[in-house]
Amino acid sequence: MKRFLFFAALLWLYCQNASAEVIVQLDAPQDDFRARRAAYNRPEVSALRTEWRDLEQTRFWLLKSNDIARFFGPPLTNRPADLVLPIFSENVIGLSGLGPVGQVNLHTDLISGLSPDVQDHQHTDLHALGTIGYIELYYQRDGTNIAIAVLYHKSDKGFAPLRFREPFPQKLALDQATFQGLGKWLGSYVVPDGYRARLAWDNARFKEVQEWLHLHLPSIIDLGIITVSTNKVTHVNLGTNAECMIRTFIHTRPRTTNEYYSLTLSFGNTNTPNSHTSTSVDRPGQPIGFAFDGKFYRLTPKLQKE
Repeated sequence: MKRFLFFAALLWLYCQNASAEVIVQLDAPQDDFRARRAAYNRPEVSALRTEWRDLEQTRFWLLKSNDIARFFGPPLTNRPADLVLPIFSENVIGLSGLGPVGQVNLHTDLISGLSPDVQDHQHTDLHALGTIGYIELYYQRDGTNIAIAVLYHKSDKGFAPLRFREPFPQKLALDQATFQGLGKWLGSYVVPDGYRARLAWDNARFKEVQEWLHLHLPSIIDLGIITVSTNKVTHVNLGTNAECMIRTFIHTRPRTTNEYYSLTLSFGNTNTPNSHTSTSVDRPGQPIGFAFDGKFYRLTPKLQKE
């Protein structure tokens, strides 16, 4: 027993400083978790989730911490009771666990490119989106760049919570293992109670969010579809003697069938690029966003097959 406790203590100490992903359960008290899980992979919900991910990347990831108060006001000091996690949202998110918050971690510094004497400034702020909802921002280790943005709608009289209905009676004469197995299999095929009304409500609220962001965030310049290739650097004219240079790298993974590649974007003039950023693309038609010289841009890369 003493040996078990000794090794358990060592494992706990190791995990406090190990490189790992921290899983955070998002706040969705109005909905039954099983109902959210049953709705998660439905085609109409997946389509909304794709729209949100594109919006998150092309609008929120471009902002810095000093932009946030200007666009969204100061962080809220108290968590409102009317938060509603959209039906299309992830139920959990993964955050970097590279070192305890507020402590120096050389492994993190090497990966992020930060100086070893820079401390960990990861934090989370919740802001109101006018009167229509909320945005919770999870910051990267530098405390400046946004890692994840979580959208919350604001509950109103038309809000329809999701409820779970058992796919078959509890009194069914089956052994427990078979019952649980059938329940898990049927879970993704059963429409949760209140699903149709909730989907319509979420659609309407999401359109309001898109309109609000369009009005309150800086305008974005859409560069359209840009063909990229691993064999050459793609040059995109940004006007006023500036351009974006795109280098493309394809990642091959075992058992991976989707199109996945990364882009490194450099900005400036042809001879002396003065800044760069990297991003990844995992599906055709996925837009990416970037900021340069005080302006915000969006483009949709199209990978040229070689």
